[in-house]
Amino acid sequence: MSIEGFDLVTDTTRLSIFMVAAAVAAVILFIISIKNDEKIKLRFVFSVISFSLSITLIIFCYSLGKQTETAIAKTESELNDARLKYDNLLNRKNEIEQDRDGIKEELEEQNTELFFWRENAVIVTTTGEKYHRFDCKYVRDRPIYIYNVENAIYKGYTACMICDPPTR
Repeated sequence: MSIEGFDLVTDTTRLSIFMVAAAVAAVILFIISIKNDEKIKLRFVFSVISFSLSITLIIFCYSLGKQTETAIAKTESELNDARLKYDNLLNRKNEIEQDRDGIKEELEEQNTELFFWRENAVIVTTTGEKYHRFDCKYVRDRPIYIYNVENAIYKGYTACMICDPPTR
């Protein structure tokens, strides 16, 4: 486990070794100075070792707490970034849906108008006697008039047998 130049395991291990070495040195010095009382020596050795291990554990827990705080802060930052991205995507989705709805409405209007023209309007050429649909091959590249079906029939035009325009 490592954070920005601090390796929790390695640094805590080094600190523990240093603390134990200091405790051993203290014990050796104390044993040299007290030669007769074995109970005092054992209690002192136990106390120094316990103290060293306690300090090491405190340092380890503190380091672990700092690492946890850093990880939590990083995770919170990433979560906030993800929330912003989510909100942006949600806004974009809503914009796209609005665009789609507008396009649908426009398409419906165009289909309605197209249906009207297909069912009510016919094309006549300036020289022919038939009326046609707008996409008939006989009206391409020719001068034309657009009539409603009734007016074309009234003027004497008859339906083209190829494109099958409306007859009413």
